[in-house]
Amino acid sequence: MNSPTPEQTLTKEQLTEVKGKIHACCCFIQYHNHPKPHFNTVSTYIKRSLNIRKLEDIPQHRFYEVLDLIRDYQGRYGIF
Repeated sequence: MNSPTPEQTLTKEQLTEVKGKIHACCCFIQYHNHPKPHFNTVSTYIKRSLNIRKLEDIPQHRFYEVLDLIRDYQGRYGIF
């Protein structure tokens, strides 16, 4: 597994947005009367889907795919 160079990974602003969306996803699931998933559970789902070790290693060109994965995880609970 090759680690991408810093120029190819998400910017700090994009990474902050991803982390915020993960947190919002967890809260939204809880709001709809489901047990609140832990932040690490959702981030692990993303990391395994992209075959990366850390959220900081998300490639720049897969930013929108990550946002789709977060929505997909939320969809597992029937919440769209």
